[in-house]
Amino acid sequence: MSNRSNTRWGARQPPRRGGGGGGSGYDQNYDYNYGHHQYSGSGYDYDSYDQSQSNYDRNSTSSKRYSSNRNTYEGGNHYYNPPPRHAKGNFVENNNNTKTNSSVNKKPTKKQESEPSPPISNKEQETTVEMPSISSEPKIEQTIETPRIEESKPIETPVEELPPPPTIVEEPPPEENLDLIRQQITSYLTERNDRLKQREELREQNLNAEKNRLNAEQQQAAMTRLDSSIKRIPPFIKRLRTLTEQQRDALCRDMQTLNLTRYISEVATALTEAKLKMSDVWTSVQICSLLHQRYPDFSLSLYENWLKVLQKETLTENLSKVRVDLRFFAELITVHVLPINQSINHLITILSTLINNDKDFSNLTILISFCRLCGEDYADIFSNKIHKLIDKLNENIDDSNKSIFHSNELKQQIRQMLNDYFQKLSIYLIDEYKQLQKQEQLMKRTMENRGEINQEIKDKYDQANTTFQKLLQNTETMADLLEQTMPELPVEEVSKKSSDRTGIDFYLPGRSDDDLGGNTIWEDSETKQFYEDTPDLKLFLPGYAFREPVTTATTTPASEETETVDSVQMEQEIEKEALEVTSTADAEEEDTTLADIEDGTEEDVGANNIKLMMDVFVTQLPTCVNREMIDKAARDFATNLNTKQNRKRLIKALYTVQRTYLHLLPFYSRLIATLYPIMPEIGNELVRLLKNEFRAHIRRKDQIYIESKIKTVRFIGELVKFSVFPKNEAINCLKTLLSDFRHHNIEMCCNLLETCGRFLYRSPDYHRRTEIILEILMRKKAVLTLDSRYTTQIENAYYYCNPPETREIEKKIRSPIQEYLRRLLFKDLNKMTIEKVIIFI
Repeated sequence: MSNRSNTRWGARQPPRRGGGGGGSGYDQNYDYNYGHHQYSGSGYDYDSYDQSQSNYDRNSTSSKRYSSNRNTYEGGNHYYNPPPRHAKGNFVENNNNTKTNSSVNKKPTKKQESEPSPPISNKEQETTVEMPSISSEPKIEQTIETPRIEESKPIETPVEELPPPPTIVEEPPPEENLDLIRQQITSYLTERNDRLKQREELREQNLNAEKNRLNAEQQQAAMTRLDSSIKRIPPFIKRLRTLTEQQRDALCRDMQTLNLTRYISEVATALTEAKLKMSDVWTSVQICSLLHQRYPDFSLSLYENWLKVLQKETLTENLSKVRVDLRFFAELITVHVLPINQSINHLITILSTLINNDKDFSNLTILISFCRLCGEDYADIFSNKIHKLIDKLNENIDDSNKSIFHSNELKQQIRQMLNDYFQKLSIYLIDEYKQLQKQEQLMKRTMENRGEINQEIKDKYDQANTTFQKLLQNTETMADLLEQTMPELPVEEVSKKSSDRTGIDFYLPGRSDDDLGGNTIWEDSETKQFYEDTPDLKLFLPGYAFREPVTTATTTPASEETETVDSVQMEQEIEKEALEVTSTADAEEEDTTLADIEDGTEEDVGANNIKLMMDVFVTQLPTCVNREMIDKAARDFATNLNTKQNRKRLIKALYTVQRTYLHLLPFYSRLIATLYPIMPEIGNELVRLLKNEFRAHIRRKDQIYIESKIKTVRFIGELVKFSVFPKNEAINCLKTLLSDFRHHNIEMCCNLLETCGRFLYRSPDYHRRTEIILEILMRKKAVLTLDSRYTTQIENAYYYCNPPETREIEKKIRSPIQEYLRRLLFKDLNKMTIEKVIIFI
């Protein structure tokens, strides 16, 4: 290895000019290196070559024979012939990357550098490789002395002469793109012309057959020679029900030999009820044309069967079959198989039904298929994409061959219907995009607040995103066919209030984005403080004076899982509730009396003083009409009157509030909620009494005591908002009232919704249930014949729970001259300034 290394690199001395032993040693070293190195890239190491060459440069700095610029490197030409690194240089690489050019040591002139080098043939490359690399001293002299000539030049000069790297980017020439565009246009126009030619020929055949029909005797004589056996005709009709393109020739041959005069209605029924594919429609049209040309009664029978298949009621049952049938029906009209006037009127009726009754745009794929396959015949629809390609090609291409099968009035009418449909579709697309953005923002907020997203929410978002992408794609297709502009999807910027917000937030359906935050369930901050910020009485009592409330079936968990409830399920529950109320009408009634909480005898020594204090407390309780007073009453009761007997008296006082004092119910409910953490029996007992009284009112079914009924449901609603009365029990009360929705039950239901309906509707765990109840409420209002007073109450309750979206009033933009005139006329003009103002006008 040492000998090879010494032989390979020698003494690392720079070559001497002239002849002698130095020349032969140099040639010997070069020949060895040339034979042991391959330039294909697999055995040649560029990095090692650069490193060894830089070391060699440092040892031979005195000779000044190598350029310091890597881009114009020429010093190693006498030692190696490496492959090129740039597109333009002194080395040329062939296809196999294994052979070099013989002109590697020749310095090109400036004229040669500015011109591209001619291609080198394989023959020349083979010839140059077989020659010795350095055969004479003048070549060595020329190679070595060339860098000396460039020493006086700046280093930047040769760099500027090199071509920039971006010129080596491989891009298809523009001629190829134009050829591809021309090919696409030619293919489209050829296919289009062939389609028009086929339909025109088939239409002429059908028209000629109508003109040249035989009379009845001749027709009967011609048919007697054909086969009308029952063995062949039923199988033929059966094959028509499963018609495919591959069966066309066989069916045509059978029709030439069969007599189908008595079976025309069965044949027409089989063709209209056949489950065809879109590729089999033209074959079916050809079969119908042959039948129409031979049998005069076939056209009318086929039209009557189409009237049965394409009805308004059946258009939404099977969308895939409607899509195929619509094209089949339109093609039969085009080739003049069906009666023209009646069929066109029915076609317009079908299109109007599909367009006007499509609120969720489920018929979009049907109309896209119609526009793509039949749009040119009925609406002069030409692909906008092909128009753009023709304009881009900038050549005279004949695309004036239009369909002339139908009148221009019909085309304009159908085109206008489709344009109106696209405008509605654009609005629907923007609305769906906004809803998708809201769901995306919901997921972001949930991730920020909780650190994870529920799988159900992810699935709903993915499903909504997939549906929107399909809708967007179909809208783009429709816009291209109708040559319309795609609507711009709005990009909603996140407001500073929501972007800077920190803290826990949750989804509250039915609210606007500006309401996001901690104050969303309530109308304002004061209402929120009233229902949520209750004083903590544990700070005023010793530990032994109270006990923690026991969670019972009547208490509602702080966080309940959101339930997905179907409207059908809710209606079934309401009907079941009605049956339960009816069946328990004569059952034993719940104990709604206050016998168990009547006044008793005090056992303590200071019984009389406490009784007097309690009497004063109960007397002053109706005067507590603000938050501070009711909170003070709660503290006084907890610190001074907290005995078993006084708790019973308090329950009685709260429960027996006068039916006309409805304004006291929110404050009494706040008192109960404040005492609930330390005295849960007060809240639980009132909940039990109110439920029993509510059920008693429902069972009696009388039309008296309406004020007591309203007081009961409003008391229930206030306790629901304080989370004392369970939400599910409130929902059950609403279902019970809806099950027998008449008279006083209507007023009770509306009052309960006006009290706690918005709270339930905006609560994430009971939003869906409340929404379904509101929908059932509005349906009952529309179905039942109610008094105007009840109708007004129902509407007020509904819009209180789910208020309509309020839109900001857009300020009209006026020109400066209009603003100036308005100021003069409406502000400056009066009796005292008439003359002055008229001058300015």
